[in-house]
Amino acid sequence: MFITMITAHSGADGTPDNSLEFVSYALTLDADCLELDVRKGPDGRLIMTHDEAEGCADGLSEAFRLAAGHDTMRINCDLKEYGLEQDVCELAEACGLSPDRILFSGSYTPVAPDEECSYRYVEVFWNAEECIPGLYDEGRFVFGSDGSEGSEGSEKSGYSAYSANGEIGGYRAEEPECAGTLSGSENAANVIHGPEELAQRLSEAADRFGISIININERFVSREFVSAMRAKGLELSVWTVNDEDRIRELLELGVKNITSRKAKLALEVRAGY
Repeated sequence: MFITMITAHSGADGTPDNSLEFVSYALTLDADCLELDVRKGPDGRLIMTHDEAEGCADGLSEAFRLAAGHDTMRINCDLKEYGLEQDVCELAEACGLSPDRILFSGSYTPVAPDEECSYRYVEVFWNAEECIPGLYDEGRFVFGSDGSEGSEGSEKSGYSAYSANGEIGGYRAEEPECAGTLSGSENAANVIHGPEELAQRLSEAADRFGISIININERFVSREFVSAMRAKGLELSVWTVNDEDRIRELLELGVKNITSRKAKLALEVRAGY
């Protein structure tokens, strides 16, 4: 039976973001995965930090060693720099983590199916803004296919690209060389009209690289969008979902993964679903 994954967002339930305290706490939960922001530090170590590398940040190796003692918990490495995939894989192996325990999201560098890739075995939740650069820019996405505000019942999300606190959540002006062509359109600045068009654009990008799971802000996700994505063979990982009713709604929609800062709440909702 299919069960939606629950991922504990870094800093879940009041723990410090990207800390060993968070990792230790998350490992006590029944969550399927925990999320860590990953960068390379000034000394070349992989460290856990969302923003520019800080020398005082905890090392990713310490988190991996803690997780290695847990039987099932996976780690979503939310890459904050491009080109870290192989380093992460090698570190995980050195720390005793099997390949199926690692996920990639964030600044992941996609590789075409016919090209050699040493980290292809790692499951990817490909960020929507990597598929369509600028997706989360204000005004980029409009409600209905005709530019209207959509019909009644088009979900609480309202198709707003912004989270409640106004954070964009990962979009960076600096894109990889391939980013401008990932959407399958030469004019990546075009407004996207409605969930069907958004699903089409994401599908065009994902198909090029054999990717099947898209990681997207929860405010884009409606029943219509989920259906459109499934029709194209794509599943959704949804972030960052902290409202109880919204968590329940996404469970009913059967999304692949829900990432939440209220991990304990999300797990309680899932247990009662």
